[in-house]
Amino acid sequence: MKYYLIDTSAVVYRYIPSTILTPKINRLIQQRQDGKAFLFMPNFCIAEVFNTFAKYRFRYRKPKKISQEKYEESHENFAEAIQNAKLIYHYELNRYHILNVDYIVPFEHQFYLTRKTKGEDKEWFLSTFDILFISMGIELVRMMGFDNVCLVSDDKRIITICSLLMKLGNYMRKKFGIPSYVIYPQAKLLSSM
Repeated sequence: MKYYLIDTSAVVYRYIPSTILTPKINRLIQQRQDGKAFLFMPNFCIAEVFNTFAKYRFRYRKPKKISQEKYEESHENFAEAIQNAKLIYHYELNRYHILNVDYIVPFEHQFYLTRKTKGEDKEWFLSTFDILFISMGIELVRMMGFDNVCLVSDDKRIITICSLLMKLGNYMRKKFGIPSYVIYPQAKLLSSM
């Protein structure tokens, strides 16, 4: 069984169509329906998905990204997917996830990355929710095993930081007091799956 921890930036394409990304998230959903995978989603990401639908419908701009009908359909379909973990299991934030943050933040702020914003290079850091997303992945790996867990996001910074964390050597782990039981999760960019 494969256990996926899914980020807002990936699951939203199940409900807001993209010719490239919708088929990829649908493959993960199909694995779940076939009993080959289990899909977790952090509770804060669930709130973020509903907020994303609202942003696409109500944020001030003309034309709106989605119609009222598409907004209602997306909202209803996602609510059904998380109802009683029909497709997606609502994964609650707990104290271990908060404690795991300490094994991410020192490194997150040492890896200097930029992204283009309005034609300029801007510093690019993870949000607190992104850090918690990775920390929840650490806990899933601890429970389910490294080979069985994969984080799925369409946020390149999350994927980059996970990749860098997985490569930390013994010297850095010891220097920052990272216990041997902390194993960083694999992470894949939805667009590359």
